[in-house]
Amino acid sequence: MRVVRRFIDLKVRLESKTREELISAYQEAVQAGYWAISVYFDPREWGREAHDLIKRLREGGINIYSTVEVDSSDPAWRSTLARLRPLPDYLTVRISKLPEGRMASIIKIVDGITLTLRKDALAWDYVSAREAARLRKVVGVDVLELVSELEDPVRLSAELRILRLELEISKRARLPIVAASMNAVPSGFIQPLVVASILEVLLGLEWQGALSSISSYPQSLLAGDRRLAMRGYGAVEG
Repeated sequence: MRVVRRFIDLKVRLESKTREELISAYQEAVQAGYWAISVYFDPREWGREAHDLIKRLREGGINIYSTVEVDSSDPAWRSTLARLRPLPDYLTVRISKLPEGRMASIIKIVDGITLTLRKDALAWDYVSAREAARLRKVVGVDVLELVSELEDPVRLSAELRILRLELEISKRARLPIVAASMNAVPSGFIQPLVVASILEVLLGLEWQGALSSISSYPQSLLAGDRRLAMRGYGAVEG
């Protein structure tokens, strides 16, 4: 039986987030083969007004969601998490060092951990992955970051060794892997099957796993299936 996949970009970067721009981005994504998008908001942009705008659009039949990513290289990143209200549809922490990864893995309102390329050592180990799996999180990779590094294949090769190991650790812990950031402004969206090919070739994901990383896993996440934060956790813990 053929599986019908609904492709989703979990982190769409936009220069402007007016109602018109959000609708335009969604329509462009649909033309490229996506079913839904989640628009990236800087933590400083996020609040009730942005939340209500996304909610109204979705109630109007547009498959659009919100993503906030907090960078753990900021010394105040935990305070930033604590101030985020209301919670976005997808809340992720971008990590580059192991202590940050371990801390983010046990904070219950965090939905996902974004793994990065530009680092010299592991920022994610089995201890972190096991805790993240216990709290039903996901791990994410940034597709545009991968593509941008193709200009320097020597450096990319070294960085991929670390990232691949982190992903292998995540798979051993049975953590879903999601991919995001498929829209290159102003070029437009990378088509879903091209994204899956990039994930298969560069990250060593199996083809079905690569497809799931931009379809069923994000869909489950945005539906609230994986959110302990929706079950009464209203404050940062850990």
